[in-house]
Amino acid sequence: MQTILERCSNRIYKSIAFGVVTTSIVQSSSLISILTIFFLGVGLMGLSGAIGIVFGGNLGTTTGAWLIAGLRLKVDIAAYAMPMLVFGVILILQKSHNLKGVGYILALLI
Repeated sequence: MQTILERCSNRIYKSIAFGVVTTSIVQSSSLISILTIFFLGVGLMGLSGAIGIVFGGNLGTTTGAWLIAGLRLKVDIAAYAMPMLVFGVILILQKSHNLKGVGYILALLI
């Protein structure tokens, strides 16, 4: 984990890009900020990288809305929520750790 965080936050442009991408995927800049502060407090990353990730997280919050508005898409999230939850729970009950991880991601994205 430490090597991944070091690679993603050793340059300011990398840390901003990492913050934008992770926040775009998770859609929660608060979660990214809290995790970044935690990793900073534990000593897994430096201050400049953490500032870049938090800044990129603030930029990444709006990227989903920009893409949807820019492409003029109409997304009905309620239509996708129930199938994601069902598949997430089914995958959580599997023996494979990889499938369990995907199941947790699907279940938590809702």
